[in-house]
Amino acid sequence: MKFRGAPEDMKRKVVHQTGTSGPVEIIHYTNSTDVSVMFQQTQNIQTFTSSCIRKGAIKDSKEFAKKLSLFSSSQQKLSDCNAFSVPDDLIAGNLHNSKRYGAFEIIEHVNRKLINIKFSNTGFRCNTTASLIRSGDIRDESVTLHNMVAGNYYPTESCGIVEVINFVSANSVSVIFLDSSNQQSFSATNIRKGWIVDNGINLNLSERTE
Repeated sequence: MKFRGAPEDMKRKVVHQTGTSGPVEIIHYTNSTDVSVMFQQTQNIQTFTSSCIRKGAIKDSKEFAKKLSLFSSSQQKLSDCNAFSVPDDLIAGNLHNSKRYGAFEIIEHVNRKLINIKFSNTGFRCNTTASLIRSGDIRDESVTLHNMVAGNYYPTESCGIVEVINFVSANSVSVIFLDSSNQQSFSATNIRKGWIVDNGINLNLSERTE
């Protein structure tokens, strides 16, 4: 069987153009399915079929790896940039006030839809959003609204949170206002609805104005 040499366009040092990886130089022709080429831009040597080389449908794996590395690096820089773009009012350690459950602290800001907070009065932690933090519409899930058991917490409409001290009857439940440490008694119904007022705060105000 007569050996057929390399086609003219597949001989050593012949240059072909590729679609995306620049010119390649023929290094060695074994057969139509095994042709070694060198990408001139990176000096990377790979093997392809003669058909793919003629069509320019070959890619430099070394150049692809470089582009992938650059992409990963740019993504990391973008991530680092985002890590420092936390709004001033949502930085960890900042305090905000809820409408009915007292103050809470920013613990960790992941993004605007995932922020971990801790309620100052109860220590309860939960995840919430930036919009709810700014509006104050956040509920302390550790505060029960059903059982009048000593140690349970209830929000009031205007005087923060109270803790149940002693249950005497449905009409006489002793509580302590966490903001002022003042103790008073109310009906269980009014406590559940938050319809109670801290007289200790009013007393303190009148004392300061005399």
